[in-house]
This record gives sequence, C-alpha cells and structure tokens, in this order.
Amino acid sequence: MAKPAKLPPQNQEAEQSVLGSLLIDKNAIIQVADVLAPEDFYHPQNGIIYETVMRLFEKRQPIDIMTVSNDLKEKGSLKDVGGSTYLSKLVDSVPSATNVGYYAKLVKEKKVLRDLIHASADISEKAFDTSGDLEETLDEIEQRIFAISQRSVPQRFIHIKEELPKAYERFEKMHSGEKPLGGLSTGFPGLDQILSGLRGSDMLVVGARPSLGKTSFVLELWTA
Repeated sequence: MAKPAKLPPQNQEAEQSVLGSLLIDKNAIIQVADVLAPEDFYHPQNGIIYETVMRLFEKRQPIDIMTVSNDLKEKGSLKDVGGSTYLSKLVDSVPSATNVGYYAKLVKEKKVLRDLIHASADISEKAFDTSGDLEETLDEIEQRIFAISQRSVPQRFIHIKEELPKAYERFEKMHSGEKPLGGLSTGFPGLDQILSGLRGSDMLVVGARPSLGKTSFVLELWTA
C-alpha cells in the first residue's frame, strides 16, 4: 500500500494568527512588513489577504476587516479567500496582536523549510548530471543555499547614533598607526588590513570566474 504524500512544512494556525493580528491592530504590520512576503504563506488565500494588507499599508490607508474586505471585493478576490466569513474567523483567531512577531517567525520558518526541500530536489538532480563542471555545480548550489539563508534572516536596522562612537574610536586608532580588527580575523593579514576583520553585520560577496578557488577560499575563512 502506497504511503500518502507528505504535506510540505506549513502552519495554518500561525498564518491565520498573523492575519488576525493585522486586522485588529493597525500597528501590527510594522512588525512583520520586513519579515514576510505574500509568497511566504503556504495557503493561497492567506497570501492574497496579506498582499491586500501590504497594498493598503503602502498606500497609507487604514487596515481593518472592512477596508481589507472592500479592497478584496474591488479586486474580485473576496470569494477566493473565503469571503467575509473567513476574515471574521481571522479576527476571532487571536485575542490580541501582542505576539504577531512570533507568529510571523513561525510562518517564515516553514517557508524556509519548503524552499530547502525544493532546493534539495534540484541539487540532487544536478548531482546526478555528471556532464557539468563540478566547480560550476558547487557554485550554483552555494548561491542557492545562500539566497535561502539571506531570505530567512530579517534585516535589523541600527540607528546611526549607536554606531558613530564606535566608528570614531576605530578611526582614531587607525590615525594613530594602529590597525584594530573590528571583527574576526580572516586568517589573511593583508585582507584583515583592508576589511578590518569580519563583522556579523557584513555581507561579503566572493566573486571570480569558475574554477579559480572561490570554494577553497571560503573554506579557509571558515577554518581561520
């Protein structure tokens, strides 16, 4: 007897809790706008509703069950999402919007897992194809996984007031002849002088033609 197909990772309750929070608290969208995209929702109707909320937010219009319902109706999508009944269910699904950030994190985690499943299938297919160049294949795989990891981590903006004192201190030390590392050593003294070390806030891109040692270089950094 064939085993039933597994459902991809998803969390309907978390998706509904996010949307319910957005409908009952006009400020909740601020906590999730930079975290979630419509395609992060597994259930299509939830993605459509979130897209509607984002559209209203970008237009600086009120966000509540009435405005969302009207916008969906104008776009001809209200029936597709389950009508006003489903919107009311979303509102009733959460007592408050206090935990909307946590709900959004759960939704995002499931999306990342789905992306990894899709990526692993593609990686397996590429690995069976022995006609391609190994370095190019590794580069493609690295880029695919890197893209997923970048999407999984929301960017946290830091006010300039927090960073200026640290920057001034580094500049003063450099001016006096010191070369302080602002982060971890790369293992390459010359590169440390240029970058002042590796910091957690940095996004570094290693670029070169195929087969020139990008993978080996990154592995050296990893073990430094």
